[in-house]
Amino acid sequence: MSTGRLGVAKIRKHTKTFTGCWTCRARRIRCDETKPQCIQCFQKGCKCEGYGVRLQWVRNDADEQDGPCPSAARSNIVPDSKRVVFPSSHIDEILNTLDLLAYDDTASPREEVSHFIDCFGASKSSPEVSLEGTCELPSWSPLGLSAVLGMQQDRRLESVSGEVSGDMPTPRGTYDDAFLLDVGAMYSNYESQTLLAASQDLSPTPFLVRPTSSHLSSDENFLMYHYSHRVLYLFCVIDHEKSPWKTVHLPIALQAMGELSMQGSTSMIREALLCTLLAISSFLLSNDGQSHMRTDDALSWRAAASKYRCKAINLLRNAVECYFYAKSPPRYKEFLATTLSMITMDVISGDTDTCGIHLNGCFRLISQAQKWKRKYSTKAQTLHRIYFYLRTIYESTAPRSSRRLQDFPFAANTSGDAPPDIFCRDILGAQMSGFPAGIDMDLETRMSSCERIYGIPHGLLVLLIEVIELTDRLDEVRDADSASQVSDSLMEECDQLEKAIIDWPAVVGLEGCTKVNTSVSAKIVHQHTLAFHNALIIYFAQNIRQVGHRFLLPYVNQVLNSMETVESLKVGTQEALAAPLFWPVFIAASATFDVAMQDRFRSWYSHVKVYRIEGFRTGLHVLEDVWKAGPSPQPQQKCHWRQVLEKTGVRLMLS
Repeated sequence: MSTGRLGVAKIRKHTKTFTGCWTCRARRIRCDETKPQCIQCFQKGCKCEGYGVRLQWVRNDADEQDGPCPSAARSNIVPDSKRVVFPSSHIDEILNTLDLLAYDDTASPREEVSHFIDCFGASKSSPEVSLEGTCELPSWSPLGLSAVLGMQQDRRLESVSGEVSGDMPTPRGTYDDAFLLDVGAMYSNYESQTLLAASQDLSPTPFLVRPTSSHLSSDENFLMYHYSHRVLYLFCVIDHEKSPWKTVHLPIALQAMGELSMQGSTSMIREALLCTLLAISSFLLSNDGQSHMRTDDALSWRAAASKYRCKAINLLRNAVECYFYAKSPPRYKEFLATTLSMITMDVISGDTDTCGIHLNGCFRLISQAQKWKRKYSTKAQTLHRIYFYLRTIYESTAPRSSRRLQDFPFAANTSGDAPPDIFCRDILGAQMSGFPAGIDMDLETRMSSCERIYGIPHGLLVLLIEVIELTDRLDEVRDADSASQVSDSLMEECDQLEKAIIDWPAVVGLEGCTKVNTSVSAKIVHQHTLAFHNALIIYFAQNIRQVGHRFLLPYVNQVLNSMETVESLKVGTQEALAAPLFWPVFIAASATFDVAMQDRFRSWYSHVKVYRIEGFRTGLHVLEDVWKAGPSPQPQQKCHWRQVLEKTGVRLMLS
């Protein structure tokens, strides 16, 4: 109380300041506002907590309450079925950015400043800045998650709740809370579209936040360089610019790299393919180290490859759960290319036991896609051709149990007790209608021809499938009763198939086709075709006729001659990096017990070690077991290599 000139008592007006440091505010003392720390805190030896904006969660339920929200309930958040989890790392980035932007020294003290990033906003009208956020799931998402975030000053998650929305397609199986949280984070990381929350009290100003990039490490850049300059050349028997690994797989991976570098995220399926290619490149470098006795390098690169493989598998699984139960169809080529690359990764690493799992995944993808796809691009057709080849080669040495009907309940073309068409011949037959019946030596125009990818015509693979299926039927009869006679009708089918195989070169005019193109690439395709055809004769004789190995020696010799010729043709050419086919060599080598011939096969295997493909070692180990056991003195129901596979449980992938 003070007295003025007229003696009238005047009441001193107290104004409450909101501009001091947070330490002085808490101590309820006046702050001199010295920066970066005030003198009051310095003299008292206190930690000055600065002047930054502090954010608090507030309820956004004004429509549900008549009066203002009680201050005691400010940390409570009402669950909303349309809200989804933001990753804590993403929230931290947003909050750090708002901390810097909301405190603006150039703004007028009375000016209200508002900033919005994604679905979060901050206002500097008072020290207590409200922050609101709403994230709606996209209309095509398979899961509607109810997720709520509670945040204290340490910006950590307090509680999350989730539930499945009833208006979306029901996913296969059930999902636990942990899975729902993963999916919630998955949407916010990659594909969720956000809606900015409108506030009557705030007038948001246009604001564009710089995205956080996610650069690849120097090792990852090197791995992609290694993949694009060496690895992808292994997969085609001849080099050409329209190889599917150059035109499909690599562009998708490079797109993922660009999106990660520019905006910090990419789609799950693209990142899965990128990780798969990084794993393939790492496995090949590990094989290099092992071959040159550099143990440390081999172990280091293999550890990196295993890390990328695990990440790729997790991303692929999550992407399938996310997109395949959505209203909009997934990116078909990206999913198929990724799943097929998993098989390539197994072959390079030598872990071929899981090839069947990935092939079944491809078959499921192709089967499901028939529900919404009516036309396929040239690139998709090329991927179909890769699947057709890999499936055929795998099933040629796989046990009959791998083709059981109950393992493919999702097959679109399965009815009654009919076995599923795991080779997808209907789709491929329609797509191959414009291709010649024989061997196509026009290697520069048709991107999706089998000759350009694997050096053999489509027709030979069809004949091999017929032998596989006929072998299954004969095995059923032999397993039921070894003394029972094969029916006349079944024997007639065997005779007709045998004639089709023996007459195939003349029917398609094989020798005449080679005169169309005399390039090195055409000669390599021709030799691969000859080797594959002779190996097919051996395969038929081993599994259908059960002919003795001595009768097969001429065909064995022709296969080895052709494959030796292929390697000599590649010297000094662009095809020098291209790996050869291994199926013909394995089949032929398994049918010889001549020591000199076996040494020639060992020499060939030693030569092709330069390609560093570990899956080939598995086949060689099986051959060594066959050669060590020697020919059986008694007739056997199954050929020697099948007996070894059944005994050891080894799964081959001779691609």
